[in-house]
Amino acid sequence: MPIHAVNQDARSRDHPGSMLQLPQTKGARPIKGQPSATQPSQSRAAATATPDLCSCDDSTMRCLAMWLLLLSCLSPSSACTEIPKDEHCDLDGLTGPCIVLYESPQYTGLSRVFKDDVPDLSVEAFNNYTQSIKVRGGPWLACDDKLCSGEERLEVFEEGCYPHLQGFSNRISSLRAVKDSLRDPDILLCVDFELEGVRRNFSNEANLAQSDVHDQISSHRVEDGVWLLSSDTKNQGRKRVARKGEVLDYTQYGLVSFNDVLSHVCPLTQGKPVVLDIRPDCPQATITSTLEILNELIIENKSPVQQVLTVTHDLRNELSVRETFTFGEYTVLRTGVSFYLGAGSFYEDFFVLVGVELRLELEQGFWVVKDVTESRTRIVSRLLEFSVSVPANQTVKAIIRVEEKKYIIPVVLVIREGFVIIEERANLTCTDRTYVTVLYEVVN
Repeated sequence: MPIHAVNQDARSRDHPGSMLQLPQTKGARPIKGQPSATQPSQSRAAATATPDLCSCDDSTMRCLAMWLLLLSCLSPSSACTEIPKDEHCDLDGLTGPCIVLYESPQYTGLSRVFKDDVPDLSVEAFNNYTQSIKVRGGPWLACDDKLCSGEERLEVFEEGCYPHLQGFSNRISSLRAVKDSLRDPDILLCVDFELEGVRRNFSNEANLAQSDVHDQISSHRVEDGVWLLSSDTKNQGRKRVARKGEVLDYTQYGLVSFNDVLSHVCPLTQGKPVVLDIRPDCPQATITSTLEILNELIIENKSPVQQVLTVTHDLRNELSVRETFTFGEYTVLRTGVSFYLGAGSFYEDFFVLVGVELRLELEQGFWVVKDVTESRTRIVSRLLEFSVSVPANQTVKAIIRVEEKKYIIPVVLVIREGFVIIEERANLTCTDRTYVTVLYEVVN
């Protein structure tokens, strides 16, 4: 039977309960059904593998820096434009979705920053005056005439840096921001008017020269996303932009018909998503608790009188605190997106519930980098010392137990994806494995 029980938690704590173009001119259009020359298909993204570059023995910051550098180098080049990107330029100085026009190549000379549509760049004293561009966030349409109505020549600029605009230099007269949702793109193409005839659906960039409907499309319906349609392969030639919900016969494109010339389709993509706010919903946190026996010590008193014996036990690796961030299954956040989860994000009342070690960890803050650092563990070493009264000629067993408390906190992430603000649900799991108790039992 137990003699007595002594709690040896080295911290002040409570035990809360649960619930707390220049475009190239296309040649003569073939008759529908006539075979046409094919060109190699263009893939927008290459599969990449992520090797293990650093081990747990490396410095955390050096390891993280290497990961981020690797992720930057492995980011696939993807753009619905024939104008080449500089994949290593710096966009950190640009805040919010915007486009920056530069007077000269390589981002030099006079510049203008725009965050909304510009129907006439002459008002900004920048008409036909752009030779390089930077884009942060969602895509932009740049047109060689005012208003960007769709009948003029245009280029699409997705997030990135364009050091030289080549044939489109000094031709931009208006800008239009693409503020639509670009998730889950899907377009239906039909070889006859009014969505009749042979149908083909596409959800990725496609070179129609490799298809059975090249230069035969006469109507389309955009199910989702925004698409760039080009008369030539590789996003070249005459171009049109098609948006979600649009059903269009190509004879309706205006003065220059787009009928039977479609050769390339490309869904526009958002830039890197940015986490604007993190809101832990602490009142909805759930708390679970489990007990585990760490060790059992035998304490003998062979003297004829009762004695109070002092015992020390070194807990080196058994105790820890851990935070793990779990994203939603369908998150828009990509590998390498990072944000800081600091103490200011939590309600003050929540810190009253947790123990000292976990509180210190949360107050220190936690950098989350998706697919790189989504969890953090700190080992807590402790020298446990306790005294036990052992009767004469008796043996007492000291049972050392640890209580593990797990707090699962719902989190709302406010994310800007291009020009679109969305909210996602995630979870922060805090595991506190530092509550130690000792139970004594007479064994003879």
